[in-house]
Amino acid sequence: MRLIESSLSEQEDSGSNSVTNQKNKVFNELVYESILSGLKQILGESGSSSTLYHLKLESGSFDPRVFHERLTDMFHAGAASIEKVIVKELFKAMDVQFKERQGYDFLGYIELAKKIYSSKFR
Repeated sequence: MRLIESSLSEQEDSGSNSVTNQKNKVFNELVYESILSGLKQILGESGSSSTLYHLKLESGSFDPRVFHERLTDMFHAGAASIEKVIVKELFKAMDVQFKERQGYDFLGYIELAKKIYSSKFR
């Protein structure tokens, strides 16, 4: 969490657009780290490495929609369980209590987390 705060405070002097870009970059990195952590919890070290390779997931180019589609193609109905663990990891990384919400899927929770993150680190 301190990494997030220090990264953002370093960028404040550069103007609001670069701060927004830095926030998005840090948030995407949080999501990526949550994916790594969630996959390791469920699939173990070698299973998560293999999955990441087949998903072609890289930290700098994370797109939640593409990740969701690829994960669903690979794990079918099991993807929802994996995504739930990932979302819980993301909320934990942001130091926010996770609460299941009616009608939310992986992409909905990612959007919610991004809103919370943006309001928490202005």
